[in-house]
Amino acid sequence: MKLFKITGRHTQVKTPDGVVLTCWLGAETKEDALTLCAEKGIIDIECIIDDTNTNPFLEGKKDR
Repeated sequence: MKLFKITGRHTQVKTPDGVVLTCWLGAETKEDALTLCAEKGIIDIECIIDDTNTNPFLEGKKDR
């Protein structure tokens, strides 16, 4: 599973205009990640990158 860093407008926060959020989402492919975003109300995707090897959550795994 890959970890994607996504920046997009979430319409369920501050309805109806939404708010721009950055989050990480686990999915097998970029297309799967975009489908999950749509299901969660994250639209107007500004950026989606494969952040599997550089995400901020990786540091905790190195210490273990």
